[in-house]
Amino acid sequence: MKGIIGTHASNFHCDDVTGCVFLKFTDEYKHHRVIRTLNQEELNKCDLVFDVGGVYDPSINRFDHHQRGFNETYSPQHTITLSACGLLFKHFGEEIVKNVIALIDPFGSVTEEQICWLKLKIYNTFVLPIDAGDNGIDPSPTELLFRDSTNLPSRVAKLNAKGYGMMRLEQFLKAQELVKKEFIECVSSIYFRTLPSFEPTRLAFCKRFEYDSEGRVMVLNEKCSWRDCLTELEDEEASKNGIKKEVLYVISHDDTRGQWGCIATSLSPGSFKMRKPFPQPWRGLRDKELEDVCKIKGAIFTHNSGFLACNATQEGMIKMAQLAA
Repeated sequence: MKGIIGTHASNFHCDDVTGCVFLKFTDEYKHHRVIRTLNQEELNKCDLVFDVGGVYDPSINRFDHHQRGFNETYSPQHTITLSACGLLFKHFGEEIVKNVIALIDPFGSVTEEQICWLKLKIYNTFVLPIDAGDNGIDPSPTELLFRDSTNLPSRVAKLNAKGYGMMRLEQFLKAQELVKKEFIECVSSIYFRTLPSFEPTRLAFCKRFEYDSEGRVMVLNEKCSWRDCLTELEDEEASKNGIKKEVLYVISHDDTRGQWGCIATSLSPGSFKMRKPFPQPWRGLRDKELEDVCKIKGAIFTHNSGFLACNATQEGMIKMAQLAA
């Protein structure tokens, strides 16, 4: 006989839909039937209840976050209170991550240390924004310039628009498929791109003082997704030394164009604001015109926004970054 998972009735939200998806990636609950109800007697009969019921007690498989006094976070370092899916990911995350990896890379081999790293990265990337939104926390402490209606919670919410009864159940299942696809894509990106990028980024990060006494210029020996790793490395170094020496520019080879490029790093992950854009007089200039202004041979281009500069050689690119820093 199939077990039963309980969650709330009425409109569904991204946290309860995502919670259903997470439980499908656990060995114990993947075949359980999900009921949506507010009837406490029905909930009492469930093997696991989340996002309803007023109780958070993992020992009896109860995972609600609406009750007075609830202030659980993912870790002591996190400040955003967990939603239902955050609670489930905190308790079942290792198993969820392992099972998704087994799906996307059946012959892959991952250590327990890597699983822990992946779990945290996936929480911060995928789950934390859902936790924040469900708790009414905006991504910016100041007035928002626009409201993003294309994000995952917004797309899930729109699926409530169609009907009631069986129609709503169909929409609820459709929402789960939407979240499942996006979750697998997120895990795939972190697993196939970010995880292999961590070591080359770490090596470049450790060698950056060879190019600048303040460690502001980092040179990569291979193409990798360094953005997802740099903040973590900076924070780790700051926690050890008590001082955060930020990287301002990251240099790598552009294999397509056969030249070197340098990116001005963002103020924070996902931000379009830069810590230090390339100098204003360089911006929008190309080739000889840029060479004449920056006085560095091989200068090719500086983007009008100041986020990117290019040079024909690694030596020239390093000089441009050093001068800009």
